[in-house]
Amino acid sequence: MALTPAKMKRVDMVILERDVEMVTTLLGRLGVLHLVKIKTEETGSRLVLVNRTDELNACRALQNRLNAVRDPIGLHEVVPAVEGDHRPMAAVEEEVAGIEAVVNPLIEKRSKIELESEQIQDELLRLEALGVFQVPMERVLESPFLHFAIGTIKTSDLQRLSEEARENILLVAQSAPEDRQKLVAVTSKKGRFALESLLRKHGFERVEIEELSRKTPAEIVQGLMKRLDEIRAEQKRIHDMLHQVAAKDGGRIEALYHRIDLEIALLEASMNFGHTSATCLIGGWLPADYVSVVSERLLKETEGRIAIDIREAEAANTPMEEVPVLMKNHPLIRPFELLVQGFGWPRYKEIEPTVIVALSFLLMYGLMFGDVGQGMVLVLVGLGLRRWGKGREVRDIGFIVMAAGIAATLGGFLYGSFFGLEKLPALLRPMEDIPTILAAPIALGVILISLGVVLNIINRFRAGDYLHGFIDRFGVVGIVFYWGAVGLGVRFAVLGRATKTWEIVLFIVVPLLILFFRELIFHWLSPKGESSEGGIAGLMHGGIDVMETLSSYLANTVSFARVGAFALAHAGLCVAVFSLEEIVRELPAGPIWAVLVLVFGNALIIGLEGLIVFIQCLRLEYYEFFGKFYGGSGKRYSPFRIR
Repeated sequence: MALTPAKMKRVDMVILERDVEMVTTLLGRLGVLHLVKIKTEETGSRLVLVNRTDELNACRALQNRLNAVRDPIGLHEVVPAVEGDHRPMAAVEEEVAGIEAVVNPLIEKRSKIELESEQIQDELLRLEALGVFQVPMERVLESPFLHFAIGTIKTSDLQRLSEEARENILLVAQSAPEDRQKLVAVTSKKGRFALESLLRKHGFERVEIEELSRKTPAEIVQGLMKRLDEIRAEQKRIHDMLHQVAAKDGGRIEALYHRIDLEIALLEASMNFGHTSATCLIGGWLPADYVSVVSERLLKETEGRIAIDIREAEAANTPMEEVPVLMKNHPLIRPFELLVQGFGWPRYKEIEPTVIVALSFLLMYGLMFGDVGQGMVLVLVGLGLRRWGKGREVRDIGFIVMAAGIAATLGGFLYGSFFGLEKLPALLRPMEDIPTILAAPIALGVILISLGVVLNIINRFRAGDYLHGFIDRFGVVGIVFYWGAVGLGVRFAVLGRATKTWEIVLFIVVPLLILFFRELIFHWLSPKGESSEGGIAGLMHGGIDVMETLSSYLANTVSFARVGAFALAHAGLCVAVFSLEEIVRELPAGPIWAVLVLVFGNALIIGLEGLIVFIQCLRLEYYEFFGKFYGGSGKRYSPFRIR
């Protein structure tokens, strides 16, 4: 059972500049070294950090250019990378330009004819009503009663024109490229001079339609349909040509993509390295289990041209909070790391509580949401997420939901409940054994709170902070007070035995007095009174600490009563569903309504209350348990990997 993160070791390696690319690629392929930026001021040497931002931006721009080619030809999924591809980036850019020279003209032509196709289809919709007329357009335009003006106008000018146009002027506009509108303006012969004056005022540009005027609307539609067929044939030809490019050069394009991706990863990694004119220093953290394997590979690939320095984390002159943390749990426990990480990562050498969280979370969930049938539904939901969920986190959530469903099922056997019907044999009935339902979770809370304090004491002692390990409300003094108060209270409540004065003094008064003078004790014992307060300020701080001790232990303990309260609420909701089912059964089509009430009632309980119980379990873990020992301020282990 792992209660601490994986052991880490600091690794520093000196290599020749000529081996940097090869070594960096190897480290990325191994994917286990957590890189650390070299602090040149601490090395006492002439090491410098190289800024590769311009090169990175150039590579990303080149990758964007390649993506602009990959998508149109249908290369959406990235194929596995080719090992050992280290061609110069100048050659990569030249190849990308060659591919662009083939693909981009096709893409541009496709875009152009797609725009033309959209315009033709808009025109067809506008002329569809005129397609039945065989009258030539010139006859329409030469009407003795109407005056037509056909041309284009800016969108902004069209709006002002519309505002100034009189009632005897009809404006028909259609969008066109370059922020202009196609416009047909119609008025009576009598009003043509006013119309023409208004059009000139607003920048109207007339379009000649000699070719169009000799055709009937039906002929115009026919010509547009013919052009549309030509465009569709051209689109298919371009589509086939792009797919031919994908079939012929797809592998080469993907290799270029991976080469650029590799270069980006190498450049990002190299910004952490320290350089001299001939050597390079690479530093990072390795899980202890991988140190020998990585060292052997590096020595082999460099043919011995490498110096490797390996140190324990404690000897690396690095604060423990800077050492990256790798959680290492059994596969059945590992998904519950998500719950711990939701609060934060443990610091190196601190207790890693995933095992405890998994067990206590499931125990509380089963007690709050105990029902055989509803628990089995949660199991099925969890199995679905586990089987078909995309991404590791979603599958882990599915596993947690499945485990919570199993816990709820076991809780259902405890309560004898199946989809709200308490017909199974049971050890407890929530609505009948209320004192036990409320008292048992408080006992669980005492255990979990005590465990949190004990873990805090262990963390303090392991860090060498013995003062806070002993004299703290979550230290030895605090746990003596808590156990004393709980023990005396339980003995009086269960056995009715009166508490003796010396017991109160020993287990209650003395610990609280020590906490009251805590800051003064620290002030006397700490070197030069560092990090502590003396005098009146220390006593005031001590008084606040005593009040916080009393209130926090009491509130945290009572808070676990919510486990029993939710068990009662769950039973009450099920009773409400069945009461409603009995009412609707008397209505017309009663059996159908009764089934619907049972189905949707249970669905609501599973969905809504199941989520609320999940949140309440997390709340008890985070505030009542983690609050005693877990800071969540550690650094996540993020190894350098090349995809």
